[in-house]
Amino acid sequence: TMRQNCLSVYLAAIHEAIERDADVIHLSFPVEFNATQFPGAVERINRAMHDAHRSGAVIVAAAGNTGAVVDPDSTQFRFCNAHHVLCVSGTAPTAAAGDEGPWEEPDTFWPMSNFGPAIDVAGPAGTMSVPHSQVWLLCSRHATAPGRPCTESDAIWSSTGTSFAAAATSGLAAQLVAIVGPDKPAKVVGIIRGTAEDLGAPGWDEFYGEGFIDVGAAVDLAAKQVK
Repeated sequence: TMRQNCLSVYLAAIHEAIERDADVIHLSFPVEFNATQFPGAVERINRAMHDAHRSGAVIVAAAGNTGAVVDPDSTQFRFCNAHHVLCVSGTAPTAAAGDEGPWEEPDTFWPMSNFGPAIDVAGPAGTMSVPHSQVWLLCSRHATAPGRPCTESDAIWSSTGTSFAAAATSGLAAQLVAIVGPDKPAKVVGIIRGTAEDLGAPGWDEFYGEGFIDVGAAVDLAAKQVK
């Protein structure tokens, strides 16, 4: 029941985002459940994702932080398994000298990140095990909640996990929408995937997907395509 209630909240939020004509929908907290125990839930999710995609939104989801396999063919369902979702895994350095670096092996796959066939790209996740390697983010009125690190008085905060790798990717998606225009989710996703820095095994692999997001290369390609 708790999972069903949580899912209903997420689906309601997705539909509200559609109604508000959102350009990017970011799914940070990964809903996870056994599809065989909740008949119809996968269909409801995919229908919502299809509606979001058709409305023109880019959908980005965090892979999750349990070191588990994310596979669309698995009965263990996560948002990354849904249709039209850009699934983001995480990387983290093995050491850091300070908040401004230098960092050692920053492209190392973060062991706690989920991986598998559903991964599309990777982003910065940071790790609590290495001091000065957390991901820093700006606070805004949309990122405040009681008991959360972002309060009304905070300008920035930091944490770790694939939620932040996905957040960086959602930010990139928003930048690309500003360049190529709204209602082109396939184009935006194609640019993100196509410009990612290939890491790990050559080509796509189950840890980095197409590779680590490259903001500069993606923005440059988008700008060239609209000239």
